[in-house]
Amino acid sequence: MNAFATLQLINLYQCGNGFFTNERIFDYQYLLYVHKGTGSIKIGNVTHIGTMGDIIFCPGGVSNTIIADEQEPFLLSGIEFNFNDIEKAKLFQNKMLPKLNLLHELFAIAAINKMIGEEAYRKIYAQQISDCLVSALITELLRISQIGSQNDENVVMQILNYVKENIQREVTYKELSELFSYHKSSINRLMKASTGMSLREYQIDLRIKTAKELLGFSKRPQAEIASLCGYNSAIFFSRQFKEKTGLTPCEYRNSRQNAF
Repeated sequence: MNAFATLQLINLYQCGNGFFTNERIFDYQYLLYVHKGTGSIKIGNVTHIGTMGDIIFCPGGVSNTIIADEQEPFLLSGIEFNFNDIEKAKLFQNKMLPKLNLLHELFAIAAINKMIGEEAYRKIYAQQISDCLVSALITELLRISQIGSQNDENVVMQILNYVKENIQREVTYKELSELFSYHKSSINRLMKASTGMSLREYQIDLRIKTAKELLGFSKRPQAEIASLCGYNSAIFFSRQFKEKTGLTPCEYRNSRQNAF
């Protein structure tokens, strides 16, 4: 991949019991990753409770303070980096969430640990490898910020499969909320981030795609195809199909048959 960021520094620091810093302001941005331990991390006016797997973004020019727990102090990595791409920098500033948890994000954790190893031994091509890794880490953090955690991605796939398996009827947000224990607004957010569509839009898109396959590769009557795709009315099916494809089901079937 092209490295759009440069790793300036990464460390591995074991805080002592009750470790704390005074309020600091750096002129560079950095990520703070919690390998283990607990405590609080204040960025600007927001205080985060840090636990294992948390990664917190500190923009340049913003005050920050770290206070480690008396009994379970932090093991931390500070990841200082610069962007080589202005557009990527703007995207990160706008989309990156202030705090994420990476406990289930094995790739992100592996990237951080690999950068620590490269920094420690400085073997040949260490800087190039670290630049690619920090670029990949930033990209992964952006994806998690926009789509959700690995757990959220798994839930989205289960939801999409459920909708597909129940294509012949209307699936509602209320039904999905009860099945997957997510609030309907969270389901809507996850679906929009993953597919770019609302539940209703996704169901229609799925039905039209399925209808295309059946029209193009089967000899089933149009009324039967309409029913299989969840339409109670063959007339409404024909109208919506033309609205989405520009062709009636009959015209689409003829065009597919003429293509072979």
